[in-house]
Order: sequence, then structure tokens, then C-alpha cells
Amino acid sequence: MWAIEKTKRAIGSRLYDYYVRAIEHADEKVLAVQRNVFAATFTFPLALSWAELYQDPWLVKDLCRYRAAAVALANLELFWDNTTKARAQQLREAPEVQALAARARELGMEIQINPRSTKMFHDLSRDERLTLLENWRGLYSPDGQPYRSLNRTLDHLPGGVSYKLVPYLSWTRLEIPITQRAVLSALTL
Repeated sequence: MWAIEKTKRAIGSRLYDYYVRAIEHADEKVLAVQRNVFAATFTFPLALSWAELYQDPWLVKDLCRYRAAAVALANLELFWDNTTKARAQQLREAPEVQALAARARELGMEIQINPRSTKMFHDLSRDERLTLLENWRGLYSPDGQPYRSLNRTLDHLPGGVSYKLVPYLSWTRLEIPITQRAVLSALTL
């Protein structure tokens, strides 16, 4: 532990001057987005290093203004997985698939809809990921369309709720806005 602490101090003291110089020359909007995302999630998602992220002025404004937008950026893969699962569930519930499944059961067979057969998150390009993020409010909705109670919840998203829990808002439709930390945590758990 002593060696680790000494190493941290030695490296930190040498890098601090570089850090100060780099901050002086950095773009203000980039710094603002990175600070807000880190404050909301205590992480540094890879997308923050993409120059393309900072080209959309509306997205930059939302990332600086709304904690929920920052959380969406940090959880894009989870949202993609949820979207894929939702599409598979819609397909399973389609009348045509239900009829086919009934016929298969009559023949002693089973039909499975596998969500992994669709495009995986790591296969998405940067542009596809940023396009997904453009409608960040819709990511929190079960049907992909933001609505009044959801918008109010996202506008006033309380701090202190794990950024890994917030995406589970997409599993339910809110009747009223939820702005209390304990209620939001309980709902998303």
C-alpha cells in the first residue's frame, strides 16, 4: 500500500502541470459536457472522446443541461439491449407468430424468437450510436415516444440515484412525474 500511494503522488504531481495547461486550451463546450456526464455518472463513457458527439449543438446543450441525457449517454448499450428485447417481445406477441407457434406446438415443436439475432451494440457505428442518442428522451419510454410525465421526470431527475438504474424507467409508463430519489430508486429496482 505504501508503494502504491507513493507512486500515485509521484505520477499525480508530474501530471498536474500538464492537466492545467490542457484545461486552459480545451474547448469550453467539450469540458462542460464531460464535466456534466462525469458528475451524473462518475464514469467517462468512450463516446465523450468522439469529435462527432460535439457537432450536434442540441445534443451538447441537452448533455450540459439534463442529468438524464448524461445518463442516457453512459447507458447506450443497455438501452440498445432493452430496445432489442422489446422488439423481440413485440414479434413474439404478433398474431402471425402466435398462430405459427400454436401450429408448431400441435406438431410437437417450439418456436423461439432470439433477440441476439439482431444487430449487436458493438456492431453499431458511431453515427448509429449518436442517432440513437438524439432521441434520448424516447430511450426512457416503453414505446420510444416521450410523454408528459416522463419528460417532467427527466427534466428534474434527482441526483443520488445510480445511473445504472435510471434506464429501467423504460420498462414502465409513468402516471405522474417522479422527482423523489427514494421513489425513483424503488420504481427502477
